[in-house]
Amino acid sequence: DVYKSQEFHVRDFGAIADDRFPDTEAIQSAIEAAIRSQVPARVVFDRGVYRLNFPEGRDALRIEDASDLIIDGRGCEFVLMEPDKQLIGLRNSKRIILKDFSVDFEVLPHTQGWITAVDRKEGMITVRLDPNFPDLDQPHFRKADYKWGFIKDRNNPVAFKEGTEYRLYLTEWTKIADHTYRLKVRHKIKLQTVEVGDPYVQISRIDGALFHASRCEDVTFLNLRIYCSSNALFATSYCSRPNFIRINASPRQGRWLTSGADGCFNFGGREGPWVEDCYFESLGDDNLVIKGYRAYCVNVVDPYTFDLVHATLRFVRPQPNFEFYRKQDKENKWMVKPGDTLTVLDPVKREIVANPVVVEVASLDYGVRVKVDRRIPDLRPGTDYENSLSFFNEDACLPGFVVINNVFKSAVRFGCLVKSHDGMIAGNLFERHSDCLLYTSPSPRDLSTSRMPSSA
Repeated sequence: DVYKSQEFHVRDFGAIADDRFPDTEAIQSAIEAAIRSQVPARVVFDRGVYRLNFPEGRDALRIEDASDLIIDGRGCEFVLMEPDKQLIGLRNSKRIILKDFSVDFEVLPHTQGWITAVDRKEGMITVRLDPNFPDLDQPHFRKADYKWGFIKDRNNPVAFKEGTEYRLYLTEWTKIADHTYRLKVRHKIKLQTVEVGDPYVQISRIDGALFHASRCEDVTFLNLRIYCSSNALFATSYCSRPNFIRINASPRQGRWLTSGADGCFNFGGREGPWVEDCYFESLGDDNLVIKGYRAYCVNVVDPYTFDLVHATLRFVRPQPNFEFYRKQDKENKWMVKPGDTLTVLDPVKREIVANPVVVEVASLDYGVRVKVDRRIPDLRPGTDYENSLSFFNEDACLPGFVVINNVFKSAVRFGCLVKSHDGMIAGNLFERHSDCLLYTSPSPRDLSTSRMPSSA
């Protein structure tokens, strides 16, 4: 019973709440001691604030190769000292619970202010920032992976302004006075509905997630309060049964944005997430994503045997070349095992061309070698999403998901994006999204004919 566990108090390792000193190394030592104990363990905290710096990499804390572990904040707050970093990474772990704490940043990863001028002809806007928020010349804005601005509702700045472009792509900006900048947008036509007096938010988004888990089972995030993140709030890759229970992700009073990225992004895994009694508001991308991950063929051995690697996102420009794919999956292999059913889509024919069953799987330096039980018509290597075969694993797209009694408000794009099967969505409130509140795309195995619909 994980609840009858040995207790490790971070105070005993040197982490003292509210002392203004970084606590990262002490907390990590407590976590590692709990993992080494090889018994059900609980890492506990005092109420108060723990400041986290980043001695190594982007994650403040790490949990790897662990089982039966509870991280029990008991009402404490973690404050990240750098705006472009992440709280915790989990890998190859089972039966982990993270509960009862809040998360914020010392330097915010977004800034906010007001539109003071709009030049539609030149594709420029002028913004006066609130002096209590970061300056746009700070490095995390200049070096951000995604430089996006959002127009907010002047009557409710936590929400996005109705009728405006859901995000403005920024190419450059120049400081023209204290707290005031002139910004160039990529597409000037997107400024048609932007007006003087509109609230404005700019993010410094980077790829990644505040909480991210890879190849784990039964990881539960429980009773968490999240005020801010530079990237996605939660992300799981190839995890089975991740659970998100009573999460409140919304801005502090006076702020207009929680995150510049997704709220809860999940892909791969053999059993889907359970999401219940959560509140997500004011995000810069989708609130909730549940889906599988495509693969490309990079080598054909014979009509039954071929090599697969992860496909990159279709909207990445330019598309990576063939050799990129031959090198990318050295550690993170596409999830597949004998007995899995694959769906093979041919975008040229716009058809599902085969549903083979996997017979054998072997790991390669750059991916996985798969042998199936039947020939695949026109089997060919390729990594061009418009012309190459796409492979889906119907047993690793998070089937069996449950999404019940949540509130999803004011997000860019979708309230909930689902590309899976055999799940339940019930009792949720969706409000003020720039695209579909609920977007469901049938998993390829559920299509009633071999023809792909035009929206697939």
